[in-house]
Amino acid sequence: MLVLPQMSSNGSSNSGTRISLVLLTGVLLCLFVISAWLLTSLVRDDAVQQELREGQQQMQLYAAYVRGQFGRYQNIPALLSTNQRARKVLQQPDNYSAR
Repeated sequence: MLVLPQMSSNGSSNSGTRISLVLLTGVLLCLFVISAWLLTSLVRDDAVQQELREGQQQMQLYAAYVRGQFGRYQNIPALLSTNQRARKVLQQPDNYSAR
């Protein structure tokens, strides 16, 4: 309950009431600042978590792409081990007669 300062008979306000009003205002201001800080902290944490989830999804897509690229070339070592002509071309790339 907010108590307004009362005027005494000589026109001056009661100093105890003024101090109470200042303290109440200070406490309310502190509560407002703390609430704002907590709210911004929660919003920031939520944004960081969202960025983390999006980054993990992007990383999974890149990993799947790289695995697919490796899969395209997985038979090359077996081919090179059995194909004499392919090995010769790779060993002597400047030798056109080997092609």
